[in-house]
Amino acid sequence: MILITPSTMEDLRDYFAELPDFGRLFIEGEGTMDVSVYKIEKEENRVSIWVRIPSGVRTVTKIQIIKKDGEVMLERNAPITKPEPRNVYTRFEFELEEVPAT
Repeated sequence: MILITPSTMEDLRDYFAELPDFGRLFIEGEGTMDVSVYKIEKEENRVSIWVRIPSGVRTVTKIQIIKKDGEVMLERNAPITKPEPRNVYTRFEFELEEVPAT
């Protein structure tokens, strides 16, 4: 059985947390808008990437996290309709998990 040491798991978490460059919003009827990543959180084996949907945007049909090399890292195809006077944040969260080989 191979085990990942805690320090290596931390290195992997840090690696994934450094990949995102910006978020890309697909706005219904308007095309795309690139926005800054609002916040990246690292806790134990979990990475959370937050993006803020700016004012003036009503319905987002898809959100992508774009890596520094220009490739898509994460994607969510869930429509979000934003109440006009409120700020809305969306979070991509993933957990690094060691799975035994079969």
